[in-house]
Amino acid sequence: MNQRLKIICFALVALCCNPCGAQSPKDSLAALQRGTATLKAHALDAAHSASSLAQNTASLVQDAAISGYINTKIAFNRNLADYDIDVSTNQGVVSLSGTLYFDSEASELIEMTTATAGVTGVDANKLSIVRSQQSFSDLVIAAKIRGLLVRERLLNNKSNPQVSIRCESKKGVVRLTGTATELAQLQRAIRLSRTIKGVTRIESEVKIAT
Repeated sequence: MNQRLKIICFALVALCCNPCGAQSPKDSLAALQRGTATLKAHALDAAHSASSLAQNTASLVQDAAISGYINTKIAFNRNLADYDIDVSTNQGVVSLSGTLYFDSEASELIEMTTATAGVTGVDANKLSIVRSQQSFSDLVIAAKIRGLLVRERLLNNKSNPQVSIRCESKKGVVRLTGTATELAQLQRAIRLSRTIKGVTRIESEVKIAT
């Protein structure tokens, strides 16, 4: 119990035990009711604060776990391990910063990050590429979509290799290719693609394998 609640409790006890009869029974009852209401309000505030603290702590733990997992993946990736890449996570949104040499490396990093469970978004604005040969915005769009496809087992699905939906982006126009085993998989890939900022149109050449 915090200090404020203790003070209120002591005041209520003193009021109930007042031997002097300074207040009428009616006034004493009204004061007791006001004190009880105040006590309840502070108790609710304390409960809400405790709940918020628990939620914030859980969020911090999850963010740390996400950053740790991505850093581990980078350390064991032969294309990325030698780079100084900073990874930070805030409420599921991962921020990446650092300098990479090739477009393919940046694409792999963004895709890998997006595919990680618990990640709700990826900020790649602080990444730079030494020998970039394509639009950075299109690179990010395609990499993020591929990451979502991997996470949803619509790409690189070893248990069902017939499901392999690939994508590329040019000026915000996303082109989906590859194969799926049912229409619902293609529809899900299209919905996922629409969630990525910068996508202006989606074209599909995905074949449904029978």
